Amino acid sequence: MEGERRRWRRRGGEEKMEGERSRWRGRGGEEEMEGERRRGVDEGGEKVRRRWRGRGGEEEMEGKRRRGGDGGEEEERRRWRGRGGEE
Repeated sequence: MEGERRRWRRRGGEEKMEGERSRWRGRGGEEEMEGERRRGVDEGGEKVRRRWRGRGGEEEMEGKRRRGGDGGEEEERRRWRGRGGEE
């Protein structure tokens, strides 16, 4: 992963990531991201672990991979839409 700066901003149910756009819809709860309010940056190619809460459990995102409650991995273009009405 390049040492690009990723900035997550919350926009009424939508988060934008600088560099890649990720759109989160209807998360049904407040999410805590180890990396959003506490720095949503991936520095020097280090893998950042982000923990999402309030989406039917916890999800861990390592760098560009994400393992959700469904146990699946999504592509680096993280676009999840209405998965079980949570994401």
